[in-house]
Formats: sequence, structure tokens, C-alpha cells
Amino acid sequence: LKRPILMDFGSAGPLRRPCERRIDILMIAEEASEHTTMPYRPPELFPGALMVGHDDLDYALVDVWSLGCVLFATLFGASPFECQFSRETGQTRIVDCTQLGVLGEIPRPPENTPSAEWYSSEMLNLVEFILEKDRMKRPTLQMVQNRVEAMMLKELES
Repeated sequence: LKRPILMDFGSAGPLRRPCERRIDILMIAEEASEHTTMPYRPPELFPGALMVGHDDLDYALVDVWSLGCVLFATLFGASPFECQFSRETGQTRIVDCTQLGVLGEIPRPPENTPSAEWYSSEMLNLVEFILEKDRMKRPTLQMVQNRVEAMMLKELES
């Protein structure tokens, strides 16, 4: 069985970074602005999100966030933070991504529009599960994998 692998070695490095000193925080934000695309960057990588003394930054959870953005983009054609849905038709519209946009709600197609019928609520809930803004509550990759496997098993059984 062949499996696709999504990877980007442009910012490969240690999985954990300390938040012990102000310079640590500044370097994390600076590197994120250089090596990540804003619509796929989690809230903790924006300036002002991390503080001295916070728990270490876990880049595995950063990758989970980015995976959620890629999943959303696969479903709807754009990152959730550069996408809006028309209230009347449900059509997607591409908008500029901002830091405030990343902190906002994950968009969903309005009920009773064609795009609302494209995917199950379980699939949309999976995206929201992955895109947990609080890095301390964000699921691990193993938790995401378990949920996807449960969804697949449920689909096979029905």
C-alpha cells in the first residue's frame, strides 16, 4: 500500500524550543515569519503570543495545526484563514489572511447551501478538532490519527 507523504524541510529543526528568555520568544516569532506561510501558521507563532516562562514550544503541535489547515484547503480550496463562505450560496471567496483572522472562528459553509452538503459534519468537526487555537489543548498527531481511523471504521461498518 502506497501512502502519500507531505513534507517541507525548509524549517526542519528541533521539535521543542524553550521559552525561557525574551530572545527565545523573539527568535521563534522571527523564524516563523521567515519560514512559514501565514495562513498555515498557528496562533502561538505570531508575535506576542508566547511569553517568557511559558511551556516549551512543541513543533509537533505546530505541525498538527498546519495539517488541519492543509486538510481544510484540500476540502475547500484555501486555508481556513483566507477563506470566507457566501451566506446565500455557500461559495468560497479568497480573502487576505491576517493575524486576527487566524484568531477568529474556523469558517463553515452556511447550512442549506450546496457547499454545506459536500462533507459530513463529522469531517468538519475533525478540522475544528485539529485547529485548536490553544496549543496546550491541541490534539497530538496520534490523537488525530485515532480519530481518523475511527471515522474510517465507522464508514466501513455503515
